[in-house]
Order: sequence, then C-alpha cells, then structure tokens
Amino acid sequence: MPWKPKPPCRHPNCPHLQPCPDPDHAVKGRWEGRGSSASRGYGWAWQQQRKRALERDGYTCACGAPATQVDHVLPKVNGGTDDLDNLASRCDACANTKTGREGQARR
Repeated sequence: MPWKPKPPCRHPNCPHLQPCPDPDHAVKGRWEGRGSSASRGYGWAWQQQRKRALERDGYTCACGAPATQVDHVLPKVNGGTDDLDNLASRCDACANTKTGREGQARR
C-alpha cells in the first residue's frame, strides 16, 4: 500500500504536521466538550419519556418509515418541553431534515 503523507496542522499558520506537538493545536473530536447525554438533560427520565413517545407512535415515523429518534416538535432552545405533546417519533431522514431547517432558521 502506498505511503500517505501526514496532513498539516489545522491551526492557522502552524508549520507542523498532524499530530502537532503544540497541545493547544490538538485536533479535537467532534463531540469533545459536549458532555454526556445525562449532563445535557437526557438522563433516565428522558429515556422513559422517549420510550413512551415511541410506543405511542407505534415505533413509526409520520412518513411510514421505522422511527429511530424522538424529536421535540418545538425545540427546547425555543421554549419546548419534554411533554409527550411536544415529542414526535421520527426516522433519521426526517429528523435530520427538520434539524437542518431549524439550524438555518436560527442563522
């Protein structure tokens, strides 16, 4: 297999290759610093509420695909709650579409 060169450090104007010897330039993972799901408010009580929402919707998304996620109809950042009335079972595609629209609306 051919040798692949190391990519440059992602920090602007750094002359080193990855992994950079400067600890401040370390490449951080996508989820680093995000905290656990429980620390973000999705602990045991959320897991129980999620299960109730999936059972209520028959583990099916509104599009007819199998539901794999439970989504807030009104996002928590906009004042939504974890009440069953504000939860909807969604497939990955529908959840990603909705989340993308919400992100664009916030920008």
